[in-house]
Amino acid sequence: MAQGLGKLKPNANKKSSNSAKFVKKVIKAKVVKKGAPLALPNNKHLFRSEAVLDRQLSRAIDKANEQKVAAKAIQDGGRMGLKDIMQKGKELNKEQKRSLVKRKVGRVEEKLNKLKAAEEEN
Repeated sequence: MAQGLGKLKPNANKKSSNSAKFVKKVIKAKVVKKGAPLALPNNKHLFRSEAVLDRQLSRAIDKANEQKVAAKAIQDGGRMGLKDIMQKGKELNKEQKRSLVKRKVGRVEEKLNKLKAAEEEN
């Protein structure tokens, strides 16, 4: 018997790769869900405590980076839509200014101490 004489019936369940539903499904699968929680290892797993510590460390690093970026944006005269992050940036700028002022005062006191020491030697 010759092959290919019978007609093939299209599969009713198979969707065309050009159909709008199929294209939307592919696009939706590629999108990353925001706020999806990371799965921690089970309690039976040996590295659960390490995973928890890594997550805490990552959060701390993210907060510090957020503050630094906001501080730089404020220094450059930029604006951000998130007020809480802007507030953190302002606080970081204030702390940096305070430390600079304190350092300058320390230098002046250091010079005065050197002058006093020089007078005592003479």
